[in-house]
Amino acid sequence: MVRQGIIKKKTGMDLPGLIFIVAAAALFGVLPVFAKTVLSRGTSSLSLVFIRYSLALIFTAIIMLVSKIPFKITRRQMIHLFFFGTCGVGLTSFLLTSSYLYLPIGIATMLHFSYPFFVAVIMAFFKEKFTLVKATAIILAIGGMALMTDFRGIVKPVGIILAVLSGLSLAVYIVAVNKSSIKSLHPFTVFFYTSFCSSVLLGFAVFAWNNFTLPAEMLDWTYIGIIALFCTSISYSLLTAGAQRVNSTTTSIVNMLEPLVSILAGAIFLNETLSAKTVMGCILVFSAIVMIVLKKRACDLI
Repeated sequence: MVRQGIIKKKTGMDLPGLIFIVAAAALFGVLPVFAKTVLSRGTSSLSLVFIRYSLALIFTAIIMLVSKIPFKITRRQMIHLFFFGTCGVGLTSFLLTSSYLYLPIGIATMLHFSYPFFVAVIMAFFKEKFTLVKATAIILAIGGMALMTDFRGIVKPVGIILAVLSGLSLAVYIVAVNKSSIKSLHPFTVFFYTSFCSSVLLGFAVFAWNNFTLPAEMLDWTYIGIIALFCTSISYSLLTAGAQRVNSTTTSIVNMLEPLVSILAGAIFLNETLSAKTVMGCILVFSAIVMIVLKKRACDLI
């Protein structure tokens, strides 16, 4: 169970924090394996996201009740959770899912994973030094994502805007978890309130667009349950726990393990082909992550 986010004063590498982020990225990464199966059976993407967060809200409440994790928050924390939490969870999913209507999924995903750049820019306002290592890691990571992306298909400007905004909204959440009043909250408490607001937002969107479809088979509900519990409730709580302990730029870059896990999971479970270009892209992204971790480790040893 993810423990209460404890604020560390020192700036060195926080190994538990990095482990939380890696675990979150791994859980996020296997989500497409289950999601593709459910979507291929007729459930709309927006309906899947809405059901996902609604079930995650229920699972999170059960975990908190069983573990006696406090629900109580201050008025200031509520305001921050509403704006930053909904922005980084529900709005991110809504924008990214909407971009799929105008872009191939691969291109939309690549543009979404521009968020480490946005994190670095936002953190500059908090006086975080933008080092050569961070700049190189971001370039490698985004370059790797470009290599992993299939650029065939129809590309519309509105889709590009939506996908980039999804990256920006996630960047805002990652920074807020580390810099706002929600940093002191338990990760599951953070996700409980953000998932509640996100469920309301997504519910409004899915019914306003008359786009609600229920899964037809029990297997689909099982997959959605796995997505909601492991790839949403637990994964977001792990990401929050990591972001509370590790600086935001490092969090955003290490979390880019997610597409690597997705590609490997697709190859293993869905028999998807790995091209040489995709492998090279994975190597670049992984190199960026290793570079950041080793840099943090070197600073810790000085």
